[in-house]
Amino acid sequence: MADQDTADLIIQDIISLQDMVHEQEKLAEMVSFFSFRYVEKEKNVLEYKHKLANEWKTIVSR
Repeated sequence: MADQDTADLIIQDIISLQDMVHEQEKLAEMVSFFSFRYVEKEKNVLEYKHKLANEWKTIVSR
């Protein structure tokens, strides 16, 4: 019976570890997604700043 209890505990530990790995994978995917979104947002902000600067130069040079 002790061997069965030990086996059950090992199986429960494996299942818990699998759940933890799955949660870590989900978190990594979320971090990747939000990092990509942040970079895209920063890129868009930079492009917008360049556009405004170019428009300002055009207005000033008139």
